[in-house]
Amino acid sequence: MFICEDCGAIFEEPDVWEEYRGECHGSPAYEKMCGCPYCRGGFSEYCGDDECEDEIPEMTDEEYEEFISKEILKLKKILKR
Repeated sequence: MFICEDCGAIFEEPDVWEEYRGECHGSPAYEKMCGCPYCRGGFSEYCGDDECEDEIPEMTDEEYEEFISKEILKLKKILKR
């Protein structure tokens, strides 16, 4: 689950859309964006507890690298939609 940093909405999946960015070598250029499905604002993961950030365990370098790799894969899947 995710929580919007702008409007505070809680949602399952962010919205994905394309924004026109002008032209590149005579062709229209678009950028894939993702954000809150209600206001298109920024978002972060939501754990349901206001103090969840204090409960993040310490990670070894290897655990951190694995975590970051998984998060990157998740974002790539979201942006491919």
